[in-house]
Amino acid sequence: MPKTTLGKWSSGVLLLLIVIHFVPWANFLPSIRFLELGIKSIFALAVLIPGVISIARDKERAVLVYLAVVLGLLTLLFPLLFVLGEGLFPHD
Repeated sequence: MPKTTLGKWSSGVLLLLIVIHFVPWANFLPSIRFLELGIKSIFALAVLIPGVISIARDKERAVLVYLAVVLGLLTLLFPLLFVLGEGLFPHD
């Protein structure tokens, strides 16, 4: 378990990010896909920034914080690479 306040925040928001990831958004509104990506990106930033700060500044060693940083990076990287790939190699 994380010892620092930022580590605890990062881990808590990671749990919310996981819950948000598995909520079936399409059942609520069919046109909510971009809103879903925006919400996940905001939560990924909320996981990533405190996690990196707690590791760098406070020397946090909890596995959950490292997992939060990795999943936050992956969650932010996927939409970025998706948009980049669609821009460079569009479908005909």
